Amino acid sequence: MAPSIHKFSILGLLAADITFDSRAKRAFSAINEVCHLEVLCYELSLETSNPMPYPVHKITADGPIFRFIKLLVQGHIKVRGVRPNLVYAEGLLPLVAARIIKLVSGTKFVYDARELYLADEAGKSTYSLLHRVLEKLCISSADLIFSPNEERAAMMRRHYKLPLPAVQVLKNIPPEIKASTSPLEKSWRDHFSLSKTDRLIVYQGAIGKLRGLDKILDSIPYTPDQFHFLFIIPKASHEKFKATIPASVAKRVHVYPYLTPEQLRGLLSESDAGIVVYNLTGLNNKFCAPNKLYEYSQMKLPMLTSPQPLFLYVQRQYRTCEVIDESTWEKGDHKKIAEHLLNLLNRSSDQMNFKDFNQDNNWPDQKQQFLKNIHALLSISKKSQRPKASSNTQWERL
Repeated sequence: MAPSIHKFSILGLLAADITFDSRAKRAFSAINEVCHLEVLCYELSLETSNPMPYPVHKITADGPIFRFIKLLVQGHIKVRGVRPNLVYAEGLLPLVAARIIKLVSGTKFVYDARELYLADEAGKSTYSLLHRVLEKLCISSADLIFSPNEERAAMMRRHYKLPLPAVQVLKNIPPEIKASTSPLEKSWRDHFSLSKTDRLIVYQGAIGKLRGLDKILDSIPYTPDQFHFLFIIPKASHEKFKATIPASVAKRVHVYPYLTPEQLRGLLSESDAGIVVYNLTGLNNKFCAPNKLYEYSQMKLPMLTSPQPLFLYVQRQYRTCEVIDESTWEKGDHKKIAEHLLNLLNRSSDQMNFKDFNQDNNWPDQKQQFLKNIHALLSISKKSQRPKASSNTQWERL
C-alpha cells in the first residue's frame, strides 16, 4: 500500500466500547485502509477481543458525565497533538465533543447519526428532549453527516434544513464473514439436543421494551413442539429474561451470550429462521436500520419481522422475510404471530431471492461510496495535502 495514502489523519470518537459496536468498527476499518486513524472510545467491558488494526485509546471513568468529559478533554488533547485533518464523531455525545473541538481548533468533523432522535407528528420519540436539543445545537456545524438509510437521511434534511449533499447514507451492511466453528465442543444443534426434524429460530440483539420481544415470547406456546428458540442477548440480562419465558415452553427456549461475528455466522448456518422485530413507537423504531437484516440475508436465513416499511419493502421485492401485519403486531395477537412464523418456515427456498438482495446490498459497494464521501471532504479541507496521483493509491481507485 502506497505511503501517500496515509498523508491524511483522522481521529475517531465513540461514546461506547468498540469491542461490541459493529457500525463503528466497519466505518473505522474502512477509514484505516486509506488514512492514519486513531480512536478514542469508552471501556465498558472487561471481555477480551481481537486487537484493532489501528490505535484505540479507551477511556474509563465513573458515570456517563465524567466519561464524556474525559472523551472531550482527551479528544481536544489529541487534536492539539496529532492535528488530524478530520474528526469522525460516531454518535450523539461525540457530536457534541466534535462541535466543541471545532470551535476551539477549527478541525472539521463528520457526524455519524446512527440513531434518529426526531419526534414523530404526535411528539413521540424513543429518545428524550435532551437528545433532540443536543443534536439540534450541534448538527449544523458538522461538515458531513451519515445516516443508516435514505428515509432517515431525508427526515434529517427536512427537519434541520440541511442541503442534500450534507447528509449521505451509510447502511448497516456488514462485510461477508466466513462462519467459524462453534465456541462449544459440539454443534449448536447437538448442544441443544435438537433432532433433524426440529427447527431452530434465532434472535440476536438487545431485549428492551422497544424490541417487542414479549409478543414473540408469548406466541411461542402456539408454535409446534419441534420449534426451538435461541436468544443471543447480553449476559447481564439473562436472569431477567429467563423470568419472562412462559413455563410451558421453557424447554424450547434457550439463552446464550453475545457471539463474535464469526461465531454468529456459524450459528446462523445451523438455523432455520431469524427474528428481527421492533415496536412501532417513535421514528427511530419505525424507520429502523438493523445489522441483522443483512447478516441473516448473507447466510440465506429467512426472517420473521415486525411491520416496519423497510421489512415490507424487502418482503415485496425479495420475499426473504415474513412481515407480521400491523394489526396483529400492535394488538399482540400471539396466535396469529405464531401463524406468520409457520408461514415463513413453510415457504420454499426457491421463492426467496437472497441472491438479488445480497447483490443490491453489499459492503464493498457501500464502503467504496463511503470512502469517496470522506475523501471529498478531506480534499476540500486540505487540498495542499492531497495525495499525489499514483496508480498504486487507494484514493485514485475511488
